[in-house]
Amino acid sequence: MSMFKALEEAVTKLHQVDPGSDSTRYPVTKDGEPSMAETGFLLGAFKDLIEKCAALIEGSYDWVIEGVRFRAEMRREFEEMIGELNF
Repeated sequence: MSMFKALEEAVTKLHQVDPGSDSTRYPVTKDGEPSMAETGFLLGAFKDLIEKCAALIEGSYDWVIEGVRFRAEMRREFEEMIGELNF
């Protein structure tokens, strides 16, 4: 299973167990009980998955930016070469 498919399934499960996001925003109920304890949803594992996806996205962004910079540098060098040929 891909990381993003796992993330999709985790988000779907989180929505099923906490559709109003109250349990994830407030770790304890008004009675002082853990709000996510009975759901079986592991927030720590979810956090780890989010961090892995974020690292992959950030790495992809860096790769794209490097490609854009490389292309711009090659274009500048090409234009300098053409300028030196006095066309």
